[in-house]
Amino acid sequence: KDGKKYFDAGGNVTLAAGLKILAKLNGFEVWSAPEYIAWYVPYLYLGYQKGIVPTGVNDAFYLLTRGEAAFMMDTLISLNISWF
Repeated sequence: KDGKKYFDAGGNVTLAAGLKILAKLNGFEVWSAPEYIAWYVPYLYLGYQKGIVPTGVNDAFYLLTRGEAAFMMDTLISLNISWF
């Protein structure tokens, strides 16, 4: 909009963005990617490491469904890793 970033609750969320949101909410530390590596790669590594990436989803720009996002959150909760 006016140069500021806003959260659009009704908008789409990519796998990369979803992983970043969950990492930030849970206080996970991710490694800083060098300039030649895309910003989202550390979050993909974390997602695969924690087993929260839905089966068959392997594109960082894949648009998550509500069900897939719920799966990711539920998996973190079942691992006793939650923000509650």
